[in-house]
Amino acid sequence: MNNASGNSTLCDPGADQWIEEYFQDCVYGKRDHVGFYLGLASILCWLVAQAPQLYYNYKRKSAEALSPYFLAEWLLGDTSNLLGALLKGDQPQTLVFTAEYFIIMDCIMMVQYVYYMSIQKRRERIFVLSHHHHHGHHHGHGHHHHRRRHAARQHAGDGVSSSVASTRPLLTLGAMAGMSLMYSFSQNGRQQRRGLVLSDEHEEDALVALVGAGLAYLSCVLYLFSRSSQIYKNWKRKSAEGLSPHMFLFAVCANLFYGVSVILRSSTKEEFMSSLPWLIGSLGTVSLDFVILMQSLNSRGVKQDTQGDDGIHGGDDDLERPLVSNDGGDT
Repeated sequence: MNNASGNSTLCDPGADQWIEEYFQDCVYGKRDHVGFYLGLASILCWLVAQAPQLYYNYKRKSAEALSPYFLAEWLLGDTSNLLGALLKGDQPQTLVFTAEYFIIMDCIMMVQYVYYMSIQKRRERIFVLSHHHHHGHHHGHGHHHHRRRHAARQHAGDGVSSSVASTRPLLTLGAMAGMSLMYSFSQNGRQQRRGLVLSDEHEEDALVALVGAGLAYLSCVLYLFSRSSQIYKNWKRKSAEGLSPHMFLFAVCANLFYGVSVILRSSTKEEFMSSLPWLIGSLGTVSLDFVILMQSLNSRGVKQDTQGDDGIHGGDDDLERPLVSNDGGDT
């Protein structure tokens, strides 16, 4: 550990020097090594977890399957997770790196959601105007037709305005997450070690650690709510079509690996309690991620059965459907 003599050694004697040098983490025995590499496996899963959904949205030119509450709560959870780890100062550096990456990917998915939903609302407006124009062309002109077109424009404009208004909170959250990310980078660059340097001798440091623990528990709640929001939307739509099952499969694996890693690396009750909010957040969302995974796989199975019976649509043709949605069912 760092000492008053200015020695920059992070760990006690006997730690794996390679891991200490490149990951700023202290790994000693076999159990620690297994936990550390399970943590790395979790990171690898998270590195690719959101890529399938991003690609699926791009291929479909739509992100309507995602709940905006799911995205917002996920981003807030990751932001609280990062700030909590930094303020507590006793979590592995790999957790901080992963939290930073989470926020970047969350923001990318949020921007993609806002972009495609804006395009969809614009196309819906064009559809409504063209539909009423076509209707008026076949049923006469004059004052009645003018009022119908005016009502159509007003209805379409209201739809676009509500869409823009619904995306503003997401953009605000993205800005807040970006500020927390810059704070994290400045802390890591200045101190070259895990989190903040805390000391039980100073009340301010203890208060900072307490705030960090509170943020960590808040992230658990937000993670659970985010999955619940997506499950509710899938239930309300009676479908999970548009969600990539691979994203939630990777999420289940990543959370399992991380949860086991925390258990293996907690050699004392104090260490276990310190990591408890992250453990709850990981293992607590596994069951909910599994529910969403089953919803997604079930929707795919129903879709394939329907296509097989109809013999009309096949393969990925459904991915090229128009962005206009007439069901109005968005959460």
